[in-house]
Amino acid sequence: MKKLFVTMLLVMTFATISFAQVGNGYDNAIGVRVGLHNTYEVSYQRYVFPSGRIEGTVGVQKYNTKNDFNVHATYQWMVQIPTGGQGTLQWYPGVGAQVGNWNEGHWNGLNSKKGFSCGAVAQVGIEYTFGRLPLVVSADYRPVFYFMQDSKVTWYNVALAVRFCF
Repeated sequence: MKKLFVTMLLVMTFATISFAQVGNGYDNAIGVRVGLHNTYEVSYQRYVFPSGRIEGTVGVQKYNTKNDFNVHATYQWMVQIPTGGQGTLQWYPGVGAQVGNWNEGHWNGLNSKKGFSCGAVAQVGIEYTFGRLPLVVSADYRPVFYFMQDSKVTWYNVALAVRFCF
């Protein structure tokens, strides 16, 4: 049963990606996302529908004595904002998931804690794609609703991103 489920999931994923159309003049984008509280992520985006894409990020965050390593996956609905210029301005809401691990403690190792985190992600952002330059800049807000690691919400996840599109 498990093999059948995995096979069906892979077939649906490849079918969706292979029939994707260009949503913003590019299919893929890769770059960096830098946010509050020393958040650094590598980001990859892929259009799977003309007005929808998936984004995956892998990153680290250092906040006071806490270190995080996280992987995020979100689906974003792209909404065009007319500009009249050569570039493209869009805003996007999105939903997804986050998994990671964290380590909190002092330099001497006393009273340190470690754990696994898992949660749901909401996202809203705005981005600008330059007309002749294969570059996308964006700003977004992405709170995480953790249901593991103390069942809490992180509200402070605001970031800027620069991506090369191809």
